[in-house]
Amino acid sequence: MRSQTLVLKFSVLTFVLAASVLASAQLKQVAIIDLPGRPGFDGVAFANGHLVIAHAAAGTVDIFNPVRRRLVAQVTNLARPMGVAVDDVAGKVYIANSDAKNIVVINTKDWQVVETIPLQSEPVSLLIANKTLYITEPRAFSIGILPLQQATPGPVVAVGGSPQAMVYDPQQNLLLATVEETADVVAIDASGQVAKKIHLNASQPTGIALDQVQRRLFVAVRSAVLVLDPATGNETARIASPQGTDKLWFDGASRTLYATASDGSVNMIQGNNDQFTHVEQPTEVRGHTLAVDSEKNMVYLAGGREGRSKLVIMRRGGQPVQPVQNAQKPSPTPSQQEAKQPVPTKPVLQNSVQPPTPGQQLVKVQ
Repeated sequence: MRSQTLVLKFSVLTFVLAASVLASAQLKQVAIIDLPGRPGFDGVAFANGHLVIAHAAAGTVDIFNPVRRRLVAQVTNLARPMGVAVDDVAGKVYIANSDAKNIVVINTKDWQVVETIPLQSEPVSLLIANKTLYITEPRAFSIGILPLQQATPGPVVAVGGSPQAMVYDPQQNLLLATVEETADVVAIDASGQVAKKIHLNASQPTGIALDQVQRRLFVAVRSAVLVLDPATGNETARIASPQGTDKLWFDGASRTLYATASDGSVNMIQGNNDQFTHVEQPTEVRGHTLAVDSEKNMVYLAGGREGRSKLVIMRRGGQPVQPVQNAQKPSPTPSQQEAKQPVPTKPVLQNSVQPPTPGQQLVKVQ
């Protein structure tokens, strides 16, 4: 009986500590940047020290320098670019050029397009694992497999519905993907076969993320985020979240799950042993395209306000719960500012950048 009481007290203490840490880790807006083109963003990733943003509504990929806080390059004339995947070793970024039914490959040294890979269906989300590019093709109810060494499309895996988001589980050597219509998480093995399906007690699964340390799989569903055991598929917790939450980003340094909805709200979720606390925080834009810089405690959210494209830059207060090795301490918080970027007035050639307005400089990275 005494041991049970001690376990209960320890669990309560752990929960209280997690709650106090999360409460102190609020997001503080430090800047909001104007981006060219009408609002509407999708995939985002870090590559070669830059933030690569798929600007679907503008038909561009925006290359943003977090240090200078400005666009330094653009890839233009794309057809609804969606997913982004980065191959750091090869120095390449893969873009799902959805309406054109192809994958655009960009060199991260000069941000030039080096290759275009044709597909049979519209690509949306991308993920690189084990030197393989996985491609969701929602209209074809399938996930495409493209070995990077061959650079030609491989087999296509039928998943029985529209795949939404993907994550790779190295411990099981499985690709995990949400399927909206069937409310499943499908697991694809190295041979390209569906190894198993996890049926969810919820509807409309979209975003997915994995905590590899505590072995927890997070899945965004309608009005909630489910916490699952990735091996068994058992649901261990359910966290309330704003309706429309469909993007998840797990930050292993701070052990925080960021869940974003199209209204621009950010839900910061933190927990231990399936006891979770969460803080919902609104932003000044509408959008769900979020990226987290763990080392610098910075959070970036692309969206729109009053018909203009914006990039909100936020700093997370407090220190990470479990800092990663070589993590950097955050620099002093700058005063809030709104940096203006030039708005395009006429079409430009692919890989070109709009000329700067007086007093500003927007150049292509050489």
